[in-house]
Amino acid sequence: MTSVLLGLLRPSRAWMLARAVVFYEGMNMRTQRTSNCFLLAMGYTVFMIIKEKNVILRPITLGDAERFVLWFNDPEVNKFLHRRSMTLEQEREWIKASPEKRQEVNFAIDTSGGVHIGSVGLRNIDEVYHYADFGIMIGDKNYWNKGLGSEATNLMLCYGFEQLHLHRIELDVYEYNERAIKVYERIGFIKEGVKREHVLWDGKFYDTILMGMLASEWENKKTRKGFS
Repeated sequence: MTSVLLGLLRPSRAWMLARAVVFYEGMNMRTQRTSNCFLLAMGYTVFMIIKEKNVILRPITLGDAERFVLWFNDPEVNKFLHRRSMTLEQEREWIKASPEKRQEVNFAIDTSGGVHIGSVGLRNIDEVYHYADFGIMIGDKNYWNKGLGSEATNLMLCYGFEQLHLHRIELDVYEYNERAIKVYERIGFIKEGVKREHVLWDGKFYDTILMGMLASEWENKKTRKGFS
């Protein structure tokens, strides 16, 4: 069962895309639930924490910066990422600027026990054509192959399709990231194209695989899985 905790942050335009379904009315709070996905808004901005069985999605804070820098500079992690290096100053500046980015929604991924293991988000959110780019990183290698990335991905798909009302969510994945490709296919993403020899790694060029999911396919997935 998904649950959400709420608090206040400074005003930010980034969350206006969320089309709030929770409003603060004096001492009364009115909520709306769609499937297993929630959206909360309170006055200006949301401080959203989405909790599932094994993962927690929460706002990224400056306290996360050192871990992110460690992951971004780890060759075993960054071989799967667009970004191959990061300084602590760069990461702190990105975190400070993130709430003001209208076309992005980013979360830290914690385990149910409160261990920060990565991040997930939607970027390049297009309000006209209703699509976005999906990205995820499980930076803590101790938590690879445990299903936590799949759970976080499903939460973001739910959020994107049911709360942002997106029509399409897409992603890029490198051909040598076979584990991720299998996970995305199992979740319901469809291979749609290839950018040939698009990424350079360890002296060799590799293809980038383009994958996407439509809102109708998300609805079919919910029906098959018996989501309520």
